[in-house]
Amino acid sequence: LEVTDPTGVEIPGARVKLLPSPAVAAKEFETDYGGKLTITLPLGSYDFEVTSQGFRHETRRIEVREGESQTIIFELQVGGGSSVEVYSPVVPLISLPLTQGDVVQRQDITILSIGTTHSAALVLSLAPSVH
Repeated sequence: LEVTDPTGVEIPGARVKLLPSPAVAAKEFETDYGGKLTITLPLGSYDFEVTSQGFRHETRRIEVREGESQTIIFELQVGGGSSVEVYSPVVPLISLPLTQGDVVQRQDITILSIGTTHSAALVLSLAPSVH
């Protein structure tokens, strides 16, 4: 199962509810950092509800058939409340005023929060500048 926004960007931390049925009890899951969730279920029909802050929820019935592995994509639409929080996977670029021969100190490196329960992976790119 994958959860994305209308542009196809993955939504990490989306809540996925498996609604109760005669075959299963209600269960709640959360998508990983890539907006994905893997669930193994017995054959049958299941109702899922997917929600994420700043997006409209979506409910859908999924059929699990014998011998099939499915990737179900939930594309959540922006909205769903009086205020809208727009998810953006963009992490701001931070430039340190270093010159050739300088050493990046431990205090210069910070893990950035992207406004969710997850932290962005720190990517350090060293590139020569042209003067």
